[in-house]
Amino acid sequence: MRSRRRERPSIRLLAVWSSILAIGITMAGSVALAQSSPAPVGSNEGRAGPTLTLVTQSAWVAPNGELVLRIKPSAVASTAVIRTQIYPEVDGRIRFERSLRGEGLSSPLRPGPAPFALADASILTDGSVQIVVPVSRSAPAPEGGVVLTGPGVHPVMVSAIGPDGSELTRLITHLIRLPTTDTTGPSLAVGTIVAFDGQVRPTPDGIPTLSADDTERATTQIDALSTWPAVGLTIDPKPAVIAALDADPASRPDVASLRSHLAGRQVLGTSYAKVDTGAWVNAGLEPELDDQLAAGSLVVSAALGTTADGRFGVADPTLTPEALARLRALGLDRLVIPTDQLGPLPDQQTVTFTEQFDITDSSGQAIRGITADQALAARLRATEDPVLNGHRVLADLAVLYNDEPGISRGVALAVGSDLPPATLEVLMAAFTVRTPTGSDARAIVSPVTLDDLFRTTETATTVTRGRTTTLTRAYLSAPPAPLGAYPARRRSIARDVEGFRSLTEPMPGSADGLDRMLLLADAADLSAEERKGILAQVDTRIESVTDEIVAPLQQFVTLTSRSGKIPLNLENRSALPVRVHVMLASPKLEFPDGDVIDTVLPAATTTRLDVQVTTRASGAFPLEVSVRSPDDVLEVATTRFTVRSTAISGAGLVLSIGAGLFLLVWWARHFRKARRAQKLVDSSHPTLSGHAPATATEDAEGYAPAHID
Repeated sequence: MRSRRRERPSIRLLAVWSSILAIGITMAGSVALAQSSPAPVGSNEGRAGPTLTLVTQSAWVAPNGELVLRIKPSAVASTAVIRTQIYPEVDGRIRFERSLRGEGLSSPLRPGPAPFALADASILTDGSVQIVVPVSRSAPAPEGGVVLTGPGVHPVMVSAIGPDGSELTRLITHLIRLPTTDTTGPSLAVGTIVAFDGQVRPTPDGIPTLSADDTERATTQIDALSTWPAVGLTIDPKPAVIAALDADPASRPDVASLRSHLAGRQVLGTSYAKVDTGAWVNAGLEPELDDQLAAGSLVVSAALGTTADGRFGVADPTLTPEALARLRALGLDRLVIPTDQLGPLPDQQTVTFTEQFDITDSSGQAIRGITADQALAARLRATEDPVLNGHRVLADLAVLYNDEPGISRGVALAVGSDLPPATLEVLMAAFTVRTPTGSDARAIVSPVTLDDLFRTTETATTVTRGRTTTLTRAYLSAPPAPLGAYPARRRSIARDVEGFRSLTEPMPGSADGLDRMLLLADAADLSAEERKGILAQVDTRIESVTDEIVAPLQQFVTLTSRSGKIPLNLENRSALPVRVHVMLASPKLEFPDGDVIDTVLPAATTTRLDVQVTTRASGAFPLEVSVRSPDDVLEVATTRFTVRSTAISGAGLVLSIGAGLFLLVWWARHFRKARRAQKLVDSSHPTLSGHAPATATEDAEGYAPAHID
């Protein structure tokens, strides 16, 4: 018993020293490997020297199938040897992530493909070499192949080895061995979302345009979607991009091609231009947001011949809980949410979370969500090899499937227009042919629309006090960005556009270009100066018509009677007929036909309006004329008349006649008195002759003495 007890510490000490030695050997090997690898392991990124590029690869390998690789060596000496090694399965995303860097790999499976000298290889016309790895589900292993008894994701390392045995460069991809047809359980639902992006700018006429690069990217996407029409997916159109493509005769056939390949696919309802939704709702621009969504739906309907689905959406950091509440009121009830916009899960997860869940908006209402896996999306652009990136995404999807193959799980994969065409082609081809032809393999992924993704994926639940409810996750968003003076300026310009629309009513659609310019000015990718410039263009377009409607300068008009007509000549120098609202105002004039005249001014014509007036008094007084749009928003022109009336009014005539009669009566009475006085005095009387002498009764100063009785 004692001897045994004394031996145990020795054994333990030996084990400790063995572990230390093993760790030291591993670290030394890692250092040597790092020193022999001239670039980040598993990729050719940043290499200035030899590289290996993946040209094509079998997306899926049947239980008794083969992996076919085509590798293109660049700047690799012909003396190099190409070595291909297949490694045991990696399970879980952590081990898969490490395998991409060449870490955590155990010994390669045997026998595996035999190394071959590059000088002896058959070089294909594109400069690539082909490597074929046979796979068997049972022993013995095929010549140059491996035995894989079950489904899994196996790292594949292709290396170029120099004459001295050093590794010149390497490429790491993965072999995806499919399960057999007797495997039970659903496939992993993959909801691919293809987004059409690009900076859309208006021409001075309001026509949306794309740059040549953005146009090429969009048409390349359309080519891929048209080439692989059987792939179920969801299109997240930027309607302004679709409108710009449709407005360009060169790319209009591409829009027609997309339209003809929408069967079995879903088109989301989005705003005409991509806007900062949270900032808009915070600034009180909800009606304008509604206009954006309505305009987007019209484009989808007109250009793509389908109805935009407003029930589903894709979140971005600008989508605040308040904005969610607004969109929910408009019909949104399903949302794809990037993983970095979600709070941590309540429990520790051993596998990647791929179920449905709920989030709440600012009013506390629930919206159903599913994650857009950002780690998966990041792999689409992780290296400079687009084909390799596509196959790494497929391998990652296979890892997700193998985590829990018996459960209905799903994931959303967002694909932008900046995705290299080769990567998109890898995905589309793999989703179209999900099992090798003629094999007994079972597909592990199922490409679906978002509608089907939500319909088929299980919902995560939680138990609280014995009650099972849908799991609610915390939703994160960026604070609303300040919009400054833009909301007020936008509303002002929008009112002017409506005024212009009523002004140019005889020419339907004349304001459509202005509407598009206003919608494009809302785009979140514009700078403040760019927005200001577009709004200035809208102003200029409106003024190009309103400035050409001219009223006469101040005029003087004389009326010789109480009623008359004042000629008003309005000149429309523009190329559009316009409908105007002429308003008349004067303190001393009445307008028997009304003080408002609605009329149409033909293009490039002077129109005479005879304004019927009645004077209230004689004299000179003003007549104000304002020419406005029919909705009274735009004041187009103004003028002023000075009206002089020489006509006597009825009251004045009565007073004048009365005054004349009074003078006539007074004169007649005065005349009669004068005649009567002349008849009472003799004509020879001295008082009439003017020579009467002084009488004796007058004193010296001509006064007669008073007579006193």
